[in-house]
Amino acid sequence: MADPTARPFVVTDATNALGAGLVASLTADGCRVRLLHAPGNAPPVQPLVHPVAVDLRDIVGLEDALQGAAGAYHTASASALPGRGPEHLAALVEGTATVVNAALAVGLPRLVHTSSALAVGLNGDGEPADETQPYNLRPYRLPCLNAIHRAELETFRGEAEGLDVVVTLPGLLIDDDGGISGWLRHDLRRGALPGLPTGGAAMLSVADAVTGHRLAMAHGERGERYLLVGQNVRYDELIRRFAAELGVRPPTARLGSARIRWTRWRQAFVRHGSPLTSATVLTIANLTLYARPDRAQSVLGFTPTTVLP
Repeated sequence: MADPTARPFVVTDATNALGAGLVASLTADGCRVRLLHAPGNAPPVQPLVHPVAVDLRDIVGLEDALQGAAGAYHTASASALPGRGPEHLAALVEGTATVVNAALAVGLPRLVHTSSALAVGLNGDGEPADETQPYNLRPYRLPCLNAIHRAELETFRGEAEGLDVVVTLPGLLIDDDGGISGWLRHDLRRGALPGLPTGGAAMLSVADAVTGHRLAMAHGERGERYLLVGQNVRYDELIRRFAAELGVRPPTARLGSARIRWTRWRQAFVRHGSPLTSATVLTIANLTLYARPDRAQSVLGFTPTTVLP
């Protein structure tokens, strides 16, 4: 039974699997949720959920939405997909800065900000990265990861100004039909994958990501980052698993730099339908962005249960 006197939690974006999962988890535990959404894009009616139409760059609207909340989950970076245009990515950074400013203005008890394990960077010694790894991916021309990193910097600017902020760094959501799993299956069915990537990434189930975020809200240390990782997985292994599941043949050619350059040139003239054929994704797929969740396990009590599909 919900306590009508308990302060609600704010979730800034439920158009992605993480935000939707957080709303479902919080309401299942009887928590009230203020769900922020873009004007004109109201979510379905849900028990214990109060929709609030607000542009994340509207400081006055955000102050009203955050006033009196127990805490906020800022999950907009989970929607920063590689196919997004520069306007969307610029809005992510500006929106995060505005969320931080509004949280400071109303004295929000805690902001949990979603970044990404992929935006931690490459560890030079070949071992999985931890939270101390400096961001070093700018030379790879990856607009989505650069924007996610810039948004994270805004939260630490807020922390320096007095905001209680905790940053989560979830891996790729492996069972999100709107993310990598759905894209891979879609392109395998069409025979549209241009080759087998040589890299891999930290990955995570949606359920583990939700659990990790709620643990960060409850137990995270102010100003700290927490990698939420279920498994480190090679992309070619994931592709072969999905191909076997679908009964189709996976690509056999390796995805080299020449193919990426050709895709980048073609993108200058032709629009693509699938995020997996973008030059940004092909570049990321040839990087090995592994990470380890030691800090989240020891401080938050995070125990991932992620298994490969």
